Parts: sequence; C-alpha cells; structure tokens
Amino acid sequence: MPAHNARRCLVFVKAVYFVYIGGRSVFASLIVAFLAYIGLNPAEIGIIRGVQPSICFLFSPVIGMISDRFGIHKQVILIGTATMGLFWFSTAFLPSYHTEEQFIEDITRSDHQMSTRTTAIPSNLDEADHKMDFYLAIILVALGDMGNIAVVLIMDSNTESLVRQIPECSYCQQRLWGSIGAVIILPIAGLMLDLINRNSVVYHEYFPGFLLFLACILLSMFLWCYIPVELGDTRLEERFNLAHVKTTFGNPSFAMFLLIAFALGVTASQDTAKYLFLEELNASHLNRSLCIVFTCLGVIPLMWYSKSIIDRLGAEIVFCLVILTWVIQSVLYSFLCNPWSVLPVEFLNGVCFGLWWPAVTSYCKDSSSGGFAVSVLAVANALYNGIGPAVGSLSVGFMYRTLGPRLLFRGVACIDNLLLFVYIAFLRFHRKQMSLSCNYGYRRSPCADQEGNDSGEKKETSV
Repeated sequence: MPAHNARRCLVFVKAVYFVYIGGRSVFASLIVAFLAYIGLNPAEIGIIRGVQPSICFLFSPVIGMISDRFGIHKQVILIGTATMGLFWFSTAFLPSYHTEEQFIEDITRSDHQMSTRTTAIPSNLDEADHKMDFYLAIILVALGDMGNIAVVLIMDSNTESLVRQIPECSYCQQRLWGSIGAVIILPIAGLMLDLINRNSVVYHEYFPGFLLFLACILLSMFLWCYIPVELGDTRLEERFNLAHVKTTFGNPSFAMFLLIAFALGVTASQDTAKYLFLEELNASHLNRSLCIVFTCLGVIPLMWYSKSIIDRLGAEIVFCLVILTWVIQSVLYSFLCNPWSVLPVEFLNGVCFGLWWPAVTSYCKDSSSGGFAVSVLAVANALYNGIGPAVGSLSVGFMYRTLGPRLLFRGVACIDNLLLFVYIAFLRFHRKQMSLSCNYGYRRSPCADQEGNDSGEKKETSV
C-alpha cells in the first residue's frame, strides 16, 4: 500500500480506537454497579468478572488461528463487533428487582473504620429467579467478551502492519486514541446518567449508558468499512523447534517474568473490589466514569514515552517500578473515605499499564528465539489477561464478603510487596546468568544476550 494511502487509513484507525475503546470503557464503568443493582452479591459478581479473562485465555488462539487459516480477518472483526455490541447491550434487559428498601442495614466496623451496606434480596425475588439472572449474566457477558477478543486481536495486529509502512508512526501513537476516547466519552456518559435520572423516568437508571455504549459500537462498525485489513503476509508455515522452546521457557529469568505476569494479573482484578467499594461509598455515575478517565490521563503520557523509558532503564527495572506502584495503589485504596478521593489514585495506572505492557512486549521480543516472539507474547498475555484475572476475580468476590474492602486491599499490597522483594533478590543473586543484561542496565534479556555472544558480539560496559 502506498504511504499516502496508509496515512489516510490511520485516520480511520484512530477514529475506530476512539469510539470502540471509548464505548467499551462506558460498559466497563457500568457493569459492576449494574450487576449489584439487579441483586447479585459480590461473590457472584466476582465469578462473572472471572469468566471474562478465562474466555480470553481459551479463545484467543482459536480465533486467531481461524482468521489466519481462512483469511477472513475483516469478516471476523465485523462479526465480533456485532456480537459484543448485541450481547453486552442485552445485559441491560436483565430483570431488576431493585427497591428503595434494598439497602437496609448500615454496619460500622471499628476495626477498619468503614460503613458497609448489606444487600438484601427483595421478597419478590425467589432463589430460582436469582440463579437464573446470575446464569444469564454469565452467558451474556461471556459471549460479548468473545466478540471483543476477536476485534482486539485483529485490530492491534492490523494497526501494527499499517504503521510499518510509515517509519515516523508507531503503534502506541495510534493506540493512544483509545484512551483519548475514554477520556472524552466517559464524562459525557456520567453526566448524562446523572442528569437524565434526575429529570426523567427511563427503563432503569443505567439504561442511557447502555444506549451510549451501543451507539459507539455501531459507529465503529461503520468506520471499519474504510480500513483495509492486510494480514495476508502472516507466515503460518513458520515453525520453531523444541530447542527454541527450551531456550526461552527453560531460562530462570523468563520463568520469573511469567510468575510476575500472573501475579500482576491477579492484582489487576482488584478493580472489581474498587467499584463495589465505591458503591458502598455512594459514588455517583460521574464519579465512576471519571475513574477510567483519570486512568487514561495517566496512561497517555507514559505510554507515549514508554520506549525511551524502557531503553533507558530496561524492562526488568520497569517491572520493579510497576510492582511498587501496585503496592502504593492498593494501600491508597484501603484508606478511601470519600468516593472522589479515588480519582488521584487512578493516575498511578499510568505506570501499571502505560509502562507495563510496552515493557512486556519488549522483553518478550528480546527473550524469544527462532521466530518465536508472537507465541512468547501470547503466553504472557494469557497469564496477565487470562489466568491471572480469572483467579483474582474469583477470589476477590469471596474475600470482599469475608474481609471487607479495606483488609482486602491491604492484603493485596502485602502480597505484591513480598513479590517485589523476591524479584529484587532474584535479580541480585542471578547476576551470572544475567551478567550481560546487568551490563546494559537490564536493557536486554538473557536469551537475547546469549544470542549476541554466539554471533560474536562483544560489548563491555561498567556496571
């Protein structure tokens, strides 16, 4: 494709990221509060949230293989977008048994100075109906997430393919428009929900937000008509042998990295507990929407400069900074007393995601050998976005009911703090295996440095 055509296509790519991720963020800001609104308890909400990353882990390779095998990337995108929009929007029609008397008891817990509201299932909701609502919610959310996975996989791959034709452009510069979309669309959603529910009667108080989500998804489908999908050069015949697998996954440094990816995936699942806690603190719709806005405001600058930061510090040092940031964020969550005070804390997600994922991509690329980079990154993605959040979400729901939010957040902070000390000790006591990485300031992985030695590269830098 000529460069000028690629530039024009990138305009539509930015627009798709803007409306698609903006719309998806609206749904993310609504779903936890809405599930609590229709009568589900924290444990059931945790199970539903745990199903989503499990779907990512199970179906990501299947969807990618099918679209590559039959060359139907554009069709998969359109079907996936429609599937996500249909099923996630359908959750708005789950029966609600909300009444003004639903929140009937305030309990003050002196051990962590908090006031919690217990949700009682109304008398008109019997156990069979409650279970049916729970199972329907799982099915609708899971089916919608399958569509979302298909879109994200191909959208990111196609964007990477397009920017390669324009040297001065990068993937991160296109992907940032998704965060910009969330920053602009989410405040509109929050204000719209508060104003409409204050001045008029609608199907239920969350329904206008679901309508805005659906409008964004339909617009993204229209914009996809103007974007070429050129992934036909994917070399399915490329193979790697068992020696490449052993070299990468048998390396202790890479095994420790996979442990960190899993642990931080578990930590990231505390997002569900955060929204439940905000409900207890009587957060408004605008307040919840601004959480994601402030997250994006933190992500945008750090993702823009992520390459320079990683080149200067190295991926391993960035991993340490990310773990430390999660510790600080969890501790700050545990001291929240006003729902608006959560907003400054959300800036820390700039480090937790804006630096983390570019560092993961760089580390996986350097750690792989023999054309193995995509598979290595897929394993890291499965742990961070799949197994880790699934385990975390299933645990968070039950621990939230048992410990309460404040002790839950502090427990997460203690575990991450222990992980940080273990990782620092690992880096220190494995200098022989990581000697060249240390010399470069942890800029490269041990596997990549070993390949450099084999090819005759010899660089000496003082520590």
